[in-house]
Amino acid sequence: MRTKSVLIADDDAMLVRVLTVRCRHLGLEVRQASDAMQALVMIHKDPPDLIIMDVSMPAGDGLSACKMLASDSRLQEIPVIILTGRSDEQIREQVGGMGAHYVLKSPDCWQEIKPLLGRLLNLELESEPTPDPKPAPPAADRGGPARRMQEARSAARLSSSKSAADHASGRPRVLVVDDDPSVTEALRIRLESSNYRVICAHGGAAAYWAAMEQKPNIITLDIGMPELDGADLLKKLKSHPLTRGIPVIVLTGNTDQSTKKELLNLGAAAYLTKPFQSSDLLLEIENILAAAGTEAHTDH
Repeated sequence: MRTKSVLIADDDAMLVRVLTVRCRHLGLEVRQASDAMQALVMIHKDPPDLIIMDVSMPAGDGLSACKMLASDSRLQEIPVIILTGRSDEQIREQVGGMGAHYVLKSPDCWQEIKPLLGRLLNLELESEPTPDPKPAPPAADRGGPARRMQEARSAARLSSSKSAADHASGRPRVLVVDDDPSVTEALRIRLESSNYRVICAHGGAAAYWAAMEQKPNIITLDIGMPELDGADLLKKLKSHPLTRGIPVIVLTGNTDQSTKKELLNLGAAAYLTKPFQSSDLLLEIENILAAAGTEAHTDH
């Protein structure tokens, strides 16, 4: 049986990486394009079975590319999923008018994309696992990127009800990023005992969404993580206007001085090597928040 193919066209490298992993888990062949022109060239050269395309991309927008495909009798039957951050009614009408499928970009968007892939490509999909209310299992047993993004989204929702009180009391928010649940739990306990509000993320993709939604005062970041490692996440955070000003403390077992120099040059505010004393981390956080004009209110 021929392996079905999907072309993902988006200039968001992190999102493309996450979707690629998930699509490959479904047994699909994945091709990638970072702009509209590249996508059109690839589609004409070797038509995929389905296209996932962003609207706003370099070298032309996704909607214009879809119109060009619709005018080609050889390509007009390829199903298209428009994955966009635009939620206005106009864009929805344009997508629907072209016979494409609209999906809003969000941490939960895979929950919409997966069933669409199943229906449009006639895939036999396994049902999603029921969430386990117990503490998270070891990293090796955890779900893929969509599961991690969902966890970040859930954490954001759970903490949103307390955000006003946190701001009023001056409690700084710390986003703890590590793919080892035992590490995040240990840091959470220590930081909360020092009067910080803690948000945990167990991977780079989940951390990115949590940073965008929660806008923490500071981030602690592990480097060696699956799908999107800490160095790539740091670049992503420092390139986005909503997150570039958030200080990041790198926590890693990597003692290589060239790696330390590279990450500091990328914008890390501090670099601590594991194992480290929690008092050292708290001191770094206090100093960084003080420099940023945020009072820590800690209790060592």
